[in-house]
Order: sequence, then C-alpha cells, then structure tokens
Amino acid sequence: MTARETYPLPAEEERELIRSTVISEAVLLGIGIVFAVMMSCLDGGPRHAFLELGVLRDLAAVCKPHWIMAVLPAVMLAVLYLVDTWAMQHNGEYVEAAIRERQGMTGELPRLSMVAIVPCMAVGAIAEELVFRYGILGILVILVGYVVPGPVAASVAVFVSAIMFWYMHARNRDPWNTAVVLINAILWGSAYVFTGSLLSCIVAQAVYNIGELAFERVKMTSEPDYFRGRVPVREALDMQKKRR
Repeated sequence: MTARETYPLPAEEERELIRSTVISEAVLLGIGIVFAVMMSCLDGGPRHAFLELGVLRDLAAVCKPHWIMAVLPAVMLAVLYLVDTWAMQHNGEYVEAAIRERQGMTGELPRLSMVAIVPCMAVGAIAEELVFRYGILGILVILVGYVVPGPVAASVAVFVSAIMFWYMHARNRDPWNTAVVLINAILWGSAYVFTGSLLSCIVAQAVYNIGELAFERVKMTSEPDYFRGRVPVREALDMQKKRR
C-alpha cells in the first residue's frame, strides 16, 4: 500500500492544503519580485528598471546552470537520511520533535499526490530562493559590503539570511530542527555566493524538498506506527477556521 492509501487525507482537507500552499507561495513570490526590483536599483539600475525589463536581464544573468545543482541535493538528502535513521533510534529528543512534526501539517504534505507535490515544491523553491538568496542575501552583501571587505560581507550575509530563513521555516524550535534548517540555509546561501547561480539553488532546493517528502512517504509505509498516535487529517481546515 502507498502512503496515500495507508493514511488517506479527506478530499476537502487535501484541497485546502493545496490552496493554502499555493496562496502562501504566491505571496512569497510577490515579495521576491519586490526584492528583485530593489536589487536592480541597488546595482545601479533606474527606479523604473522593471518597466525597462532590467530586472529580467538581471535575473537571467544568475539563472545559468552549475554542476552543484546535481551534487548539493544528493549530499543533503544522504545526510538527512543518515542523521534521521540514527537519531530516531538513539535520541529521544529528536524522536519527540519528529512526532510533533508528523502530527501537524508536516504529516499531511507527504500524503498529497505527487502531481500536487512536484509543482508546489518547484514553485515554492523559486519563491524562496528569489526572496532569501537573490533578495535578502544579495541586498545584505551590497549593504554590508560598504562597511567590511567583500568576503566578510558575504559570510555575514549568508549567516543573517540563514537565520531569517530558519525563523520562517522552523515550526518547532527544538535544537534538531534548528540545526537542520540552518545548515540547509547556509549551504544554499554559500552555493549562491560561490557560484552566482540562482537557478542551481532553485533546482537544488526543489529536488531536496521533493526528496524529503518522498522519504517520509516511504517511512509511512515501512514503519508500523508512523504517527505514534494521532493522525492529522484536518490541520489546514482547522487553521482556516481559526483565521475566521
């Protein structure tokens, strides 16, 4: 049996989960476009650079492929698998944090169809890399560069943008979750600084996110009691209800 068959999601919850994911990604993508315009202006472009397609030219310049787009997600997924496999057997704090994650919305996302997961993760990677790497990291490199030398400015920018990335993503502020998110953000930020290829970071994050959900789908069918108790089936609907 597949993960969707073992732990089926109600159709209404699945629709709401996809809807809320698309809305949040659309908002983030809009913020990313604003950052792209800011970057174009900081680089010396006119304030009406967007109308002159200057932003598109700037983005095209950082959308060249690099070999790291194939290596980075493979290494990160391998590390994730090794750490998760060891910690689930030997570290009680990690197990508790994992169970909290599984019993929330994180436990519902892998149960979506792959037809929904792939485009959602791809668009999410585009939006997040546009905001955190191209926007926040790029702006910080320019601003901090006025005060300290280039390499130091880049290091500071990578670390600060990683902290902001963690603050947005870490649902449970436990040490394990914090470490994983921070390490990922630092790796993606460092990859962007060294390669100058935003496309590589987008592909790397999309592949990593899809691989992580696929890994959880496998565990749902291989572990006898994946959720260790309550199986989440209304997280998105309950969140929508609270907002009203």
